[in-house]
Amino acid sequence: MNRETQLTHPIRTFATAVLLSLSTAATATAGTVSYATGGATLFHFDAPEGWEVVQGFEVTAAEMPEGTPPAPRVVSLLPPGEDRIMWTGLWSPPEVGTFAEARDYLGKAVPRLLADPEVTYRDTRTVGGREARIWSGVGTRGPRDMDFSIAAIRIAPGRIVLAAFIGEPEAWDRHQTELTAILNSIAPGTAR
Repeated sequence: MNRETQLTHPIRTFATAVLLSLSTAATATAGTVSYATGGATLFHFDAPEGWEVVQGFEVTAAEMPEGTPPAPRVVSLLPPGEDRIMWTGLWSPPEVGTFAEARDYLGKAVPRLLADPEVTYRDTRTVGGREARIWSGVGTRGPRDMDFSIAAIRIAPGRIVLAAFIGEPEAWDRHQTELTAILNSIAPGTAR
C-alpha cells in the first residue's frame, strides 16, 4: 500500500471514530490522561477540572477490511454545560510522522468534520517545549458558524500528536485558558 493510500483510508472512518468516541467509550473527569496505543503510552496531558474525558477505543488492523489501516483512537474532552457546541480531541495517527503528513491528513479530515473549512491562520511554534504547527480557521456545521484550531506536535521522532478544537466562536472565548493549558501539558511517555 502506498503512502497516499495509507493517509486516505483512515480519513474515511475518522469522523465516525470521533462520533463513536463521544458515545461508546469509557469516560472520566479531570486529571492526567494517558494516550496508549498498542499497549504503550505514547503521550499524556492534563484534563481541566470538571471536563468530561471520553477515552475512545482502539481498533486493531484485524478488525478492519483488508488493506485499510484502522482509524486512530480519539480522546475527546467536553466542558460542562456546553451542550456539545464544541469538541476538543487528541489523537496520534500512526501514518502521520511529519508535519507535511499532518497537513495532508488534516486537509482530508477537516472537510469531513466541517463544511466549507477555510484556514485563516498558520504558525510554527514551540508548544510545551516541542516543535509544533498550528492551523486555525472557520467553517460551518449545519446552520452554525464554527471556528477550528488544530495543533500538530512532534511528540517523538516520526510521531505527531494532533490536538483539535472545533466549536462556536463564543465557546473558544469561554474556554481559551483551559484549551491552552491542555495543549501546553502534552508530554511524551508514561503518565506522571
